[in-house]
Amino acid sequence: MPESEGLFQNRKVQVFLGVFAIIGIILLLSKVFGKSEEEQAASRSRKKTYGKLSYADYVYADMAEALEEALANGITEDEDAVYGVFEKVKNIGDVNKIIEHYGKRRVTGSVGGKSLPQTITAVFSSGEKKKLNKILSGKGIAYEFK
Repeated sequence: MPESEGLFQNRKVQVFLGVFAIIGIILLLSKVFGKSEEEQAASRSRKKTYGKLSYADYVYADMAEALEEALANGITEDEDAVYGVFEKVKNIGDVNKIIEHYGKRRVTGSVGGKSLPQTITAVFSSGEKKKLNKILSGKGIAYEFK
């Protein structure tokens, strides 16, 4: 009998090869049906960025709409409404979620859309931004509108 045939008849070798084959199949299936590394990284990033959220998703959409109305047409019409929205946030995740829902909106006199930070930078005076940032820092939120 050739030596290679005897090797594969050894019980320990058969168990080892079986386990090795099962691991290979599991890895192959996870690559085919599992999340890609990019999707996993994006998911981890979202968890870090948002953490525990304070409200349901629709509330952030409503907050973004309220901010759009308060910042109507690129002219600050209601600073108190903007401050009021940010007085409701409880953590950095809330701020990031509002920014996400605001997206890029058209501001009068601009080409294309502006994000919420870009709009606040364009519309608010330095004193108004300072007051807004003080609201956030007073809650221990490390976010600053520039």
